[in-house]
Amino acid sequence: MLEGIWYSILIVWGYVWWLATPLILFYVFSDLWMMYVGLEYFKSIEWVTLEVRIPREILKTPKSMEQIFSGMHAIQAYISNLDKILKGKFQEWVSFEIAGTGGGVNFYMHTPVQFRNLIESQIYAQYPDAEVMPVDDYTHLISHSIPNEEYDMWGVDYVFTKPSPYPIKTYPLFEDIKDERRVDPLSSVIETMSQLKSNEMMWIQLLIKPAPKEFKEESDAIIDKLVGKVPKPKKGSFTAFVDGLLEFTWNLAKGLVEYPEWKSQAEAPKDADAAKLTPGKKEVLEAVEHKASHLAFQTGLRLIYIDKRDSFTRVNVAALSGGFKIFNTSNMNSFMPDLITMPNSRGWFWLFKKQKEYMMKRSIVEAYRLRLFPKGSMVMSSEELATIYHYPNLNVAAPFLRRLETKKGQPPPNLPI
Repeated sequence: MLEGIWYSILIVWGYVWWLATPLILFYVFSDLWMMYVGLEYFKSIEWVTLEVRIPREILKTPKSMEQIFSGMHAIQAYISNLDKILKGKFQEWVSFEIAGTGGGVNFYMHTPVQFRNLIESQIYAQYPDAEVMPVDDYTHLISHSIPNEEYDMWGVDYVFTKPSPYPIKTYPLFEDIKDERRVDPLSSVIETMSQLKSNEMMWIQLLIKPAPKEFKEESDAIIDKLVGKVPKPKKGSFTAFVDGLLEFTWNLAKGLVEYPEWKSQAEAPKDADAAKLTPGKKEVLEAVEHKASHLAFQTGLRLIYIDKRDSFTRVNVAALSGGFKIFNTSNMNSFMPDLITMPNSRGWFWLFKKQKEYMMKRSIVEAYRLRLFPKGSMVMSSEELATIYHYPNLNVAAPFLRRLETKKGQPPPNLPI
């Protein structure tokens, strides 16, 4: 019987091969072509690394950083389908980074050169006393072969546990209104980084680009679900036109004997009563609506820890990853490791555990160096971004946090030349 099935398949293939073969080849080579032109376009981008040196006295809240991220939405570019196919163009992104070593904690940005003026103007507008200067890429100061016989590493990309419209805990919730105190949500991470030894390195990478328009549709769908609205089935433009034409013809014919009825009126959904929501659901609804009101960014979050093999400790790994658990909430959203990027022995690769772990570690280090946007990205608002990346205020007394000791000033007007 099996031979008869294969014989039938060969007979059918003999009739359609001339049509199927070009379609299969087109599908394969179109993907290869998009990968090729996309890689060529990525290689053509000129990047620059900027270091931000913050003043010693910062009295501003993360709200100032939120304004910077909002201004970064201006990098959004319209790219035609023709440019995508022929030139491989895509929406470029910017990387905001924190690097901790035995020498201190530094704040960096890795950006295409064309965005440099925009970034500097946004930073100086909110932090006039800060300094922004181009520096060498700090990721090239270590061997490109990590992990190796001398150094080991740990790294992971983070994703959300729930759909992106659900927010994490943001900085306004860290303010103690009763005692008029502000708790810096980055304090534990900065403190951990400032206590590293000379051979240790901790890197945090936040890659952002304007979110696609589909995020707004996803947010509206979740809001409708929370308030109890029944979603309408989506129809294509042609299907909707045909349905409308048939409905109009039918109502025109029976309109002589009875009043016509239209589906748009009969199927009009009743307004949901938000007052009937439980306090917990109402809190979630307000949070989702609040996030949807902000500018949104497609975001990748990547963490790296590097140390010599003889002193490598999982304690620092737990301290780095645990520093982001402060943003998690039980009823809304939380960070979780993207299992695809975690070195492990799951699946059939348990036979090659060491080889797999080595390749996974190498790939995430290279992804950090090249600032590759992760596949498992999420959408975050400007408020959420400012919560997990901002310049610490005076409450963070990390001993090795790099700050400016002096301020720049203008020369006196009567200075002799």
